[in-house]
Amino acid sequence: MGSKLDDYRARCDADVGYFLSHEFKIQGAAAAGYSGTELVLLRENDPQRELREIIDVMLKEAGKAFIQLLKARQFGGSTEFQGHCAHAMIHKPRTQALLVSYSDDSTAHILNIAYNGIENLDLLRSASLKPRRRGTTFRLSNGSKFTGITAGAGVGAHSFTYQVTHLSERSWWDHESDVMTGVGPAIKNAWLTLDESTANGPSGGFYNDWRRGMTLAEWLAAPVSRRTHVNVFVPYYKCEWYTEPTTPLAEALWRTNPGELVASGVIDAESLDVGRKWGLTLGQVLWRLATIASKACGGSVEKFVQQYPVDPETCWLAGGRKVFGASILKARLEAHEGPSATYEVTDELVARVDGPLWIWKMPVDGHDYVIGVDPSVSEQGVGFGGVQVLDCCDNLAQVAEYNAPRSPRDLARVVAVLGAMYTTALVAPERRNHGAAFIDSLVNEYGYSNVYQFMGDGISVSAGSNSTLLGIDTVSKVRDLMFQEGRTTFAQLRTKIRSRRLLDEIAGLQTDDNDRLKKIQRQRTDLWWSWCFGAYAANHMGLVRKIDDEEEAERKAAERWLKPRGIEGAFYDPAIGGYW
Repeated sequence: MGSKLDDYRARCDADVGYFLSHEFKIQGAAAAGYSGTELVLLRENDPQRELREIIDVMLKEAGKAFIQLLKARQFGGSTEFQGHCAHAMIHKPRTQALLVSYSDDSTAHILNIAYNGIENLDLLRSASLKPRRRGTTFRLSNGSKFTGITAGAGVGAHSFTYQVTHLSERSWWDHESDVMTGVGPAIKNAWLTLDESTANGPSGGFYNDWRRGMTLAEWLAAPVSRRTHVNVFVPYYKCEWYTEPTTPLAEALWRTNPGELVASGVIDAESLDVGRKWGLTLGQVLWRLATIASKACGGSVEKFVQQYPVDPETCWLAGGRKVFGASILKARLEAHEGPSATYEVTDELVARVDGPLWIWKMPVDGHDYVIGVDPSVSEQGVGFGGVQVLDCCDNLAQVAEYNAPRSPRDLARVVAVLGAMYTTALVAPERRNHGAAFIDSLVNEYGYSNVYQFMGDGISVSAGSNSTLLGIDTVSKVRDLMFQEGRTTFAQLRTKIRSRRLLDEIAGLQTDDNDRLKKIQRQRTDLWWSWCFGAYAANHMGLVRKIDDEEEAERKAAERWLKPRGIEGAFYDPAIGGYW
């Protein structure tokens, strides 16, 4: 008997999945017919099993696993990971585990999963594994410790080094950036980390980290030095309980003639499209409709998409009081274009892969251009300056964009080069704060004279030598005016916005209760404001117009600007199917 028990314990030690299914108890879900207080062994669903398998692969390959999980609500990711946490605390003495969640209730709930699982072990039960709890912390006699904290302004630096970390609903944390600054050094060497959340708009640390992540296949193929973390997405239709009961007749109609279900009012046309696109069952479609109509979503498809996503793109576009609706953002994102060429800018253009200057269209003879500039600068004197070049003869189409950390003086040199290149474009910069230093360098050091001046009361002029009066003095009312101009122009889909960098900024914009742009901690908006400044100046100077013979003019422009500089393969011309 002792030998069998030893073998059992050894298998629980070596196999996390075996431990979870034989020892780790959780509260039985009401959806499965339990009262909600009964403790039952964890029965993994498909997404939970997939998460465990990815963790196993990463640990075997690298000895550590860092997973970022974008998910539908309540699929059981936290439960699964707390099982891994309990396993580590039991079988690896002196394990330090950390949980950071978005609310006190959530912190207590997730901590209870690990605590109850350890306290109610069966054959692995021993005095050394009896958890001793105090508040949101519990310890085991083998030296392992679990610490739970709630994200917020009071979270400071941590002196511990944690081996297992669980960051729960990070998109919804208060003071997320400050919290990560505090706990980041303590968790950077953890061998097991789960960073999970539902989506909360395309901004913030969780969203930015998601965009830097890899699929498991990419992670395995990448050199060790270039590996980041693995992204895992769980759509709602992978959760087996997100479904409604149906009849055999209805299921047959869904498979053979779903239009009949629309005609009879069982489902609507939009649900039919979603169901066909993602291969949903009728039960999943009906559950989706019922949840959208429920109090939780209040009839809002956007709220549903945020909490119960079907893909890892559209879910970011919902949530918060967005400046633009999900439909127009989706249309813009689907129409974005990669740049034809990228450059660094010194005193001229230097072709460079992934350069900060993105060009879609070279200057065209007879066109007028406007350049919007937001010379954002940090306290250290360097910031991500945003520069947009818009074609006034093509409905303010975006033809070039520059975004890089530059001082006001260096950014002025970049804009002077672009201004000269784009037919002495009208430059519309912000004048407040570091904008004054930018304008002074642009006008007095680089000799650029075609600079826009906003004078208030609807009066706009250009040119002038007094740099202290040029640009846009963005006091509160003026900034609101620029914001509304950008908002109106963006909604006109005929205005081409090509940059994914700009669209990512725009997708994260939110308004406050007064319908003004809401300030979000550490959110980048330099590209957005530079676009607004350019659009306003062009519209109010009467520069926006349309001319013909675009293709021939563009070909001549490419030859004029690129060939004399010996730049080969820099401009793709669809008219000839090749590069100038």
